[in-house]
Amino acid sequence: MIIDAWMQHFGESQLIHPMFASLRRWTRQSFAPVTPEMTIAAMDEGRVSMGLAAAWCGPEGWMISNDEVAALMQAYPNRILGAASRQPTSADGGSA
Repeated sequence: MIIDAWMQHFGESQLIHPMFASLRRWTRQSFAPVTPEMTIAAMDEGRVSMGLAAAWCGPEGWMISNDEVAALMQAYPNRILGAASRQPTSADGGSA
């Protein structure tokens, strides 16, 4: 059994984030959002049985919310496990 121990599933809102502007300039290309179906297809191609999808919150806010990870887990319960995150700058953890 092959397990991808850390994956982050990017949609359109993450790809247009200013943090990735230098990557877009450097590669001179735009990036299309990755659908859940594309993720599962890539896992199948690589013979990955299970993936651990992680939420991601940085100093500027949420890039991949806990809710987005939960939706991915619900859509593919036998293929995706989730790792929650918290907002590092929030006193109460401020999960989304």
